[in-house]
Amino acid sequence: FLLQEGFVDNQGHKQRPIYYICDFFYYNVEADRWIVEDVKSTVTSHLETYRIKKKLFLYKYQGCYFNEEI
Repeated sequence: FLLQEGFVDNQGHKQRPIYYICDFFYYNVEADRWIVEDVKSTVTSHLETYRIKKKLFLYKYQGCYFNEEI
């Protein structure tokens, strides 16, 4: 999922886009909604990065239901 487009900053440096990659993404027919699932270990070294990306995802993709296990 694209969270932020890439851009060129005010100093002329290219900034790469930011993506979120979930573990599972599917459509639940019974609930009539898209489901995004992610499983993280409590020892995940990038837990803070994950939390930021999750927050950006929840803001941009409000039509998806986010399910996580940590």
